[in-house]
Amino acid sequence: MQFILLFLPNKLKTKLKLIYFYYAFWFYRITGKAPYPRTIIIDPSNICNLNCPLCNNGSGMMKAEKSLMEEELLRKILEEIPTLKHISFFNWGESLLNPKINELLKIIKERNIHVSIHSNLSFEKTDKFWKDFLKTGLDEIEVSLDGTTQGIYEKYRVNGNLKLVTENLKKIIAIKNKKKTDKPRIFWKFMINKFNQNQLEEARELAKKIGVEFETTTISVGEGSPEFKFPGTVEERIEKWIPLSEKKSKARYHKKTKYPLFERKCDQIFSTLAISPTGKVLPCCFVSNDENSFGDISKEPFNEIWNNKKYRYARDLFVKNKTKNKPEESIICEKCNYFEKVR
Repeated sequence: MQFILLFLPNKLKTKLKLIYFYYAFWFYRITGKAPYPRTIIIDPSNICNLNCPLCNNGSGMMKAEKSLMEEELLRKILEEIPTLKHISFFNWGESLLNPKINELLKIIKERNIHVSIHSNLSFEKTDKFWKDFLKTGLDEIEVSLDGTTQGIYEKYRVNGNLKLVTENLKKIIAIKNKKKTDKPRIFWKFMINKFNQNQLEEARELAKKIGVEFETTTISVGEGSPEFKFPGTVEERIEKWIPLSEKKSKARYHKKTKYPLFERKCDQIFSTLAISPTGKVLPCCFVSNDENSFGDISKEPFNEIWNNKKYRYARDLFVKNKTKNKPEESIICEKCNYFEKVR
């Protein structure tokens, strides 16, 4: 399984996750309980060194207390969710700012779980750190690098240092080449926006030159966020950030904004979840505040959280003919503008 995941294209991995979602959806519809997840998000740090303007954390709007995950909590999570095959070890912060990151990665790899990290790499670390980092068994690292010049790069990656990012990236590549290993796969991830769109091909060539895989993603302006309203109107943010070319942006930004943004069921509430550095169980990757959690795995058994009243009600929002398991307080999923609910 590990070997197969390592070399699968990311688009195929996404399709496999979607297949599992449909299985989980029908399992819940028939039995009233969701199967344990096979892939989840765990955030080892919600502290970040950048101030990306359309990020819950970088914008300064996230209310969750800044924190770092401890080894004991990670072990508890892995013990209580034995079905895990993949962990995205990042969410709202910079994972590598957790000083115990290498120890945490080793704990995951001891269980033969595929693990990936996203990082901005815009920080100083010793050569010893990078050597130890590549000994953890990490499977993939995606580096957020949205420009080839400092002025363009920092338009979105505010407070980022392009020179530092590229130096760290080259160090990782050199150590990997010296070890003659396939892991980790290294991706230069270029998020296309109006400012950097003309540097796309140059970035692609640079990635090829230094020996990393290159992939693109398109920027979103946060119009579906269930927690926050970013500064300005949706139209103003579209005007500022979205390229005119439909090939370099999401199709929905070239027509009138319509809600929900996706005419389909939520593909997270049935088959995956996110866990904060302190153990708060969040229903999806769009949610960041502790107050919107569905439980706390540091204090409660996971089997009591995963099919509790909040989870059942959230899932019933997407299942026809299901009895509402409405909890006493409202849940964040009721405010979500991303997915199409049946009630």
